[in-house]
Amino acid sequence: MFDPFKGIGLPEPNAKADIILCSHGHPDHNNTKPVSHEKSIVMEAFIGTRQIDEVSIKGVATFHDDSEGSKRGRNSAYVVHFEDVSFFDSLLD
Repeated sequence: MFDPFKGIGLPEPNAKADIILCSHGHPDHNNTKPVSHEKSIVMEAFIGTRQIDEVSIKGVATFHDDSEGSKRGRNSAYVVHFEDVSFFDSLLD
């Protein structure tokens, strides 16, 4: 699961995730409690590469604003590869 949210005008996520990727530490992007279980792996603002079972995760450093992070800080974007599918998740606003 990417960036489990809270307080954005939508109901909180109602699912449990094995891997939870949070782009940064703001509460509207790291609401991990409702989606975690006892074996969940939570990665917040992760930079680097990690293999979790068959899932390959690469965290790439970005900024959370257009002023090199001076307004809202740093951020992580994620490239995830699982089986024959790769996808990219980022919050660049």
